Amino acid sequence: MPGTEALVQIAIGLALVGAAVWILRWGWNSRKNEGGTAERVDALEKAITSTDEREKKVRRQEAITHAQWKKAGRDRRRKRKP
Repeated sequence: MPGTEALVQIAIGLALVGAAVWILRWGWNSRKNEGGTAERVDALEKAITSTDEREKKVRRQEAITHAQWKKAGRDRRRKRKP
């Protein structure tokens, strides 16, 4: 029957299209996951960097005396006034 051969060819064609779509989707998802990983790494690096900067600022503030702290604040306020 010639109809059976046509149905087999259609089935094979659909299987090939399905396999191609599956491969493309797998590639797309893996690239998307890699991008998400890079974003998470960037966020973690930023958090670590900002934590280090905050610690340095705290150490600087702890190193000065109360009188120096008051003088620095007074000088800073005076600079703002026109």
